[in-house]
Amino acid sequence: MIVVYVLSVWHTLLYGTNVWYDGWPRTALWLLQVPVAVLLLVRLLRPARRAERLDRPAATVSRPGLVVRAAGRIAAAAVVVGLLAVVVSGHDGGRPRPAEPPATAPHDHEPE
Repeated sequence: MIVVYVLSVWHTLLYGTNVWYDGWPRTALWLLQVPVAVLLLVRLLRPARRAERLDRPAATVSRPGLVVRAAGRIAAAAVVVGLLAVVVSGHDGGRPRPAEPPATAPHDHEPE
């Protein structure tokens, strides 16, 4: 589910016609991802299931499981930092608005 969410946001940022250009709608979309990423990080840091907690005795936690969980937490923290950096810096990958409006028909720009 997380992968689908990330891919859908990525698709919107790359191909959504209402967020192609620089400006507040694109920045707002980036900013709206921060709470989702923070909640994911909180969920990874404080899992509800005892089996997913890293503070269990070492004998009950498998080494690969420990590494995967720790890597997931580090990745979620990096996403939060990255999202904040994009919003604060203003470099969100938007395109500058063209000087002329786009053609309404496919061949409007060709002379007759």
